[in-house]
Amino acid sequence: MKTEQEHHPPKIARFLLRLFTGYNSRHSVEDDFKETFFEIKKADGAFKAGCWYWSQVIKSLPGFYDLFINWGIIMFGSNFKLIFRNIKKYKLFSFLNILGLAVGMTCFILIMFYIKYELSFDDFHNDADKIYRVTCALPDENEGKSGNSLAITPAPLSGAAKERFPEIEYATRYNCYGNYLLTYKETCIFERGIFADENFFKVFSFNLLKGNEETVMSIPTNIVISESLAAKFFGEQDPMGKTLTCSLGDFNIAGILEDVPENSQLQFDWMIPFAMQFSPDTRDGALSAWNWDSYYTYFKMKGEFNKEDFEKKLNVMTKEFNGNWDMRLKLWYSLQPLDEVHTTEGFMYELGPITDIGLIRLFTIVAIFILVIACINTMNLATANASKRAKEIGVRKVIGSRRIQLFWQFTGESITLSAISFLIAVMVVALLLPSFNSLVERNIGLEKFINMPVIIALIFTVLLTGLLSGLYPAIFLSSMKPARVFKEKVGSFTKGISFRNLLVLFQFSLTIILLIATMVVFQQINFIKNKDLGYDINNVLMIPGSDTGINNKFDVFKNDLMQNPDIVDITTASQIPFNIENATGVQFTTDTGETKTVHYQCLNTDYNFTDMFDIEILQGRGFSKEFGIDSAHAILINETFLKEIGWANPIDHQTPPVWFGFAGDFCTVVGVVKDFTSRSLSLDKKSVIIGCQPNSFWKLIRYRGENSASVLKFVEEKYNEYKTRFPFRHYFLDEQYQQMYQSEQKLGDMILYANILAIFIACLGIFGLSIYTAERRIKEIGIRKTLGATIPGIVILLMRGFVKWIVLANIISWPVSYYFAEQWLDGYANSVDLQMWIFITAGFTALAIALLTVSYQAVRAAKSNPVDSLKYE
Repeated sequence: MKTEQEHHPPKIARFLLRLFTGYNSRHSVEDDFKETFFEIKKADGAFKAGCWYWSQVIKSLPGFYDLFINWGIIMFGSNFKLIFRNIKKYKLFSFLNILGLAVGMTCFILIMFYIKYELSFDDFHNDADKIYRVTCALPDENEGKSGNSLAITPAPLSGAAKERFPEIEYATRYNCYGNYLLTYKETCIFERGIFADENFFKVFSFNLLKGNEETVMSIPTNIVISESLAAKFFGEQDPMGKTLTCSLGDFNIAGILEDVPENSQLQFDWMIPFAMQFSPDTRDGALSAWNWDSYYTYFKMKGEFNKEDFEKKLNVMTKEFNGNWDMRLKLWYSLQPLDEVHTTEGFMYELGPITDIGLIRLFTIVAIFILVIACINTMNLATANASKRAKEIGVRKVIGSRRIQLFWQFTGESITLSAISFLIAVMVVALLLPSFNSLVERNIGLEKFINMPVIIALIFTVLLTGLLSGLYPAIFLSSMKPARVFKEKVGSFTKGISFRNLLVLFQFSLTIILLIATMVVFQQINFIKNKDLGYDINNVLMIPGSDTGINNKFDVFKNDLMQNPDIVDITTASQIPFNIENATGVQFTTDTGETKTVHYQCLNTDYNFTDMFDIEILQGRGFSKEFGIDSAHAILINETFLKEIGWANPIDHQTPPVWFGFAGDFCTVVGVVKDFTSRSLSLDKKSVIIGCQPNSFWKLIRYRGENSASVLKFVEEKYNEYKTRFPFRHYFLDEQYQQMYQSEQKLGDMILYANILAIFIACLGIFGLSIYTAERRIKEIGIRKTLGATIPGIVILLMRGFVKWIVLANIISWPVSYYFAEQWLDGYANSVDLQMWIFITAGFTALAIALLTVSYQAVRAAKSNPVDSLKYE
């Protein structure tokens, strides 16, 4: 029995025949060939029939080339000329389309470049998807993502985990230092650096230009420095083998590191072996201390593994080593993928500024909104311009153009406009990139995006934008009936008006949402800037106490400074008051005799700290030299701590030592202070314990604001008299506070500029539609003026159509905006309340902008001569 395949011509030949034959004759030709095939097969066999069929297919190839390839190229050229003729003919509408799309694409490309840059952090490491950071969540927290979660771990964790778990290929640890003073002969330079162990280069792919990656961190006296630091110290000389000096001793340069990429969360210019950060007498204890979280631990896993099961095993191990500390048994260690480190907020002791993934998503939505608004403009203007092209469409259909041909013509016009807009946008992006980098505080270069994936993505964006903006107009224009086109007058084509109104509605809904978002963000930023912190941060100069000469003679140095009448007071603190990072937990005894673990922030201050900052004492007293116990045993607690522990009478309450290294066997509560801001406002209030430790690290100098320059010069001169090694460095407390909220300020600035561009694009579309509306109703305006209508009345008539859609856009956008604004503000423990005036202001702003845009054309139409209007064709 013959198979079905033997009853038909070859499949491939049939496919090619269909491809080479015109659509209108395809079925008749195929049927004729098939009939002849069966006749030959019956007479001479299947082989000869197949050969004949293939010969006919090959003979069809020249006709196919002439019909499709050659003619297609001719038609493409003809359509291309037609596209540019129409762009030239309808100059205003083409200009508005190109300008709107160019602005939208410029904004879209810049934001996408920023997002791609932020998501590229640490992706240059080999096997980056196998690298994980170990984080620690304090009790009652989930997955290490809250404000009481730590990015740091104990020093022995990496080694113990590597020995026990075969899933780990390499484990490393390091400690990140701020600016550290390095000296070579007479040259002294402050640079940031790390203390890293011998496995550092096995986990991370930082490029060591000189030196041996296997051994460079194994020799205690070695130091690795970056290219840029080597140039600062030695210029063109070879730095290898030379000696740099710091407070820890002398170190031999054993490696030169290529400058760390800017898109690395870890930034450093020097590396010293991990153990050398500790003095010889404390080194062994520090390296084996499981009760001191202070170091960054990373694992490089061998391959596929179950993350949840591994974390459970990891925590079983840590509980074994933490068995001597009951409060540490509730800690939970987790693995955080390397690519999430830069985009996940909520961890204390972070390496550097974090860009929240929520911010990335928000910018993505804003970029898409702006591009969609630009596409809507093109749709609206194309359909509004339909009446002017009606006769062209009718003639083309009469002479034989099929609807699909007209569809692709108009779609081609849209894609061409998109391509022209894209070329303009690329030039504008190149011009604006330096300013944009300044805005987002990044160094984004075009060279980083000249690669095939980005080029393909941009081409796809151009095509998608062209298709989206031209799809509906192409369908609408190609569907016009020739009979109706020639019978009806210009301006009577109302098909598409309803959809166009919906597009205007959607466009202004997006614009109003952006307006509301801008106002909410700036209100929150203003709230942060002006919030009562519980103390005054203005007019306070900060000096780090790194120099032994200053520390050893601080009382004398302080007395000298106080001789200046512009200096009001001087105190010290172990940390910046609004960013207290030192935190721990201790078991305290409640009034009922039960023990309760309280996690709190630790701050050491001088006697006069609360007085200088005017922090209110609610119960008891502040620190005083009159009481002998204060510098050894006295502590202050804040309101939150008191509420958490529940003591009825906290004054003179004795507690265990409240942090590592506290002098003595007990502490005594001498006062309760009013809650003050001790960490980011995005986090809840936390318990705070203040200890008395005169001459703490930060020297805080309050001065009279009008003489800041002279005070700074005076302090520097006095500092240089007492210093032994460290050059003068200074900061201003209020500026440090503002830097904590740079991401919020950056968010506000970017949304503001994006909103301005979105409004501008929307106005272009409204302006074009107002021209169309005035032209479509030009005879009506002439008749109304003849019958006595006033100019204000006609202006109101023309504006009324836009007003109702903008009012409806407000009704739609308000609940959407409210929901997302609430979600964003929920990320702050301290935030503004959403008030009705924000939504009303945004609505009236959008309405005013639209009416101002329409008013020019409306007044122009209202002032036109009725005689000209009634003659209009």
